[in-house]
Amino acid sequence: IGLCLLSTIFGSNLINVISELLLHGKPVNRITLSNVKLEGMKDAIFNQCRLEEVPVWNDEMRKMLKPDYNPMKDCNKDFKPLTELDGNGRVNLNNAESSANYECKARALMFETENKNAHGDWHKLPSDFVFENDIIEVECMYGRKEYHYLHSQIWRNQKDKKNVSDDKSTLGDAKPSVYIYVIDSVSHAHAKRVFPQTLDFLKRKFDAEELPFLNKVGDNSRPNGFAFLTGKVMAPIYREIFGLSNIEAEFDDNFCEEYMNASSFVLKEFEKVGYKTLMTDDWHLGVFNYPDCKGFEKQPTTHYSRPFQNAYDTSGERFMENQGSKNCFERYQFINEYLESFIRAYPDEPKATLNWAGTFSHDDSNGPFHTDAQYRNFFERNQEEFDNSFVFFMGDHGPRYGELMRTSAAKWETSNPMLMVSIPRRLRNSTQIVDNLRRNSRVLLTQFDVHATLLDIAESFSLSSSPTFDEVVRKPDLKGTSLLRPLPSFERNCKTLPIPFQYCLCRVDKVPVEVEPRHLEIAHLVTQAINALLKHAGFDDVCSPLSPQKVRLGPHAPSRRFDQLKFERLKIPFMIEIQVTSLERVVGATGLFDAKVTVEPSGSEYQMYIREQNGSFFLVSPELQRLDTYGTQAACMPKNELKLLCYCKYRSYFGSILNFLNP
Repeated sequence: IGLCLLSTIFGSNLINVISELLLHGKPVNRITLSNVKLEGMKDAIFNQCRLEEVPVWNDEMRKMLKPDYNPMKDCNKDFKPLTELDGNGRVNLNNAESSANYECKARALMFETENKNAHGDWHKLPSDFVFENDIIEVECMYGRKEYHYLHSQIWRNQKDKKNVSDDKSTLGDAKPSVYIYVIDSVSHAHAKRVFPQTLDFLKRKFDAEELPFLNKVGDNSRPNGFAFLTGKVMAPIYREIFGLSNIEAEFDDNFCEEYMNASSFVLKEFEKVGYKTLMTDDWHLGVFNYPDCKGFEKQPTTHYSRPFQNAYDTSGERFMENQGSKNCFERYQFINEYLESFIRAYPDEPKATLNWAGTFSHDDSNGPFHTDAQYRNFFERNQEEFDNSFVFFMGDHGPRYGELMRTSAAKWETSNPMLMVSIPRRLRNSTQIVDNLRRNSRVLLTQFDVHATLLDIAESFSLSSSPTFDEVVRKPDLKGTSLLRPLPSFERNCKTLPIPFQYCLCRVDKVPVEVEPRHLEIAHLVTQAINALLKHAGFDDVCSPLSPQKVRLGPHAPSRRFDQLKFERLKIPFMIEIQVTSLERVVGATGLFDAKVTVEPSGSEYQMYIREQNGSFFLVSPELQRLDTYGTQAACMPKNELKLLCYCKYRSYFGSILNFLNP
């Protein structure tokens, strides 16, 4: 989680503090110039963009990754639920002998708020009661033994059904359905590693096009999700390095305390032109809710799985006992089944959906390997539907945690989410779209372009069943342009597109720099700014102050970065080294460095771009990347956005309790 996200949680005052500390060197006393405005760089390297794909496999990756990893290999494949839905809204007891002695009841779970379910009355089973909603909770008792289960369906009101022929040929000119499927934290290269069967199927059967140079526009899921789902800037994009004005965030200080403006949600644009919509996530803290935001006031889509996630994720082990890994249940399977039910329920309607899966991929780069065959089968089972629809199989960003972040390709992987797009079969004969997609696959793209593409589909097919896509369309109120059309004829790079410099995919050459005593200011700049930020946010009483890590240099220690004379001139004890662990100079740029700093007592490592100007050092933007996981180090920190900065003073049971009470 980058520091830029903090402005949306704590407000503009905090971002001003960060900016003063990190961009202009205040009040860090080791920086000589305290009121400097960074001059815009005029270097030619920022006016171009050299793009290269990350190697899919190399020796580094082979040593690190485990393609055979399968957490489900020993699960109980013979498990059978005590109850089942009959397809008509009724919950029945299975005829299995194991269910004979149980007393069971069921009730409806419905949307009340993003974080709270409304409940219907309990109905003792067996019963002829028809549940006219999507999520049903079952509870059974046998003595002291409890059984809990969640069922899902797509309940379509009879009055909503149209009289349509079983012959689907009449639907050939209808609005095409649109399926957005997000796999959290999977990069373009990593998708090739973990989904070889799925990607091959999408290419062979749907002629899907890979777009290998999608650039994330923020650190984590929220700024990227908001970019392609609303077209809004979630956190400021700092462009002082180019001599350009910053792109300001479009949300005020009270964002999380207020309900989302549903009208800006892209699926609402599809609803306006007659689509049925669905949204589902495999975690209850989705992109619009994390970490403690209100989200939507009313159910945002025709069908919404939120009651399932609220019940499943907030009930401890109650449902996981039966719907958990020991019985081969994985959360992404639920959202796949929910989507398939939706497809079957609306054969006569155009559909627009958002499915977001991430519990298997977010923290573990090995997690997705075992899901490949199941995703391939998922697309195959629904081949006819997907073959006649727009399909976006994509990531929000690349991996942000774990060993992959310590590879030579980490910067590119984390900034380069996967994106594959397929178009309806009837449109593949139109060389306009096919050629445009292929041409656009070779240039730098952003999540804002994905948003513009989705709007283009909603608008174009509402006006014509066979729209043309041969013209450049650039709308001043959008930050992206449709990938289905020719792109505007300007050089696409991180200076001309809304991409934070620290995430830029445009390649630049770097050369290692020998760390000198003057570079130690970088480590002090970073740690003093973090400490001031934690103090401003009111957490300096629970988080330990950070300082540059020091390493003892004994008399027989190997040669380090400086000789003894340099230390003596600075009156620094020879036996102590302050950790700027890596420093590289960007070739062709004036005074620009890529630095990594290790701090104590956490031992965490942060990466940032540093600008040297007039003998002083400044951060290019108030955003740091943490290269390791914080784990239990931040158990006392109730704010998720600050966990990457906090090392708890009292790392104890009580810290864990505080974290649990403030998820």
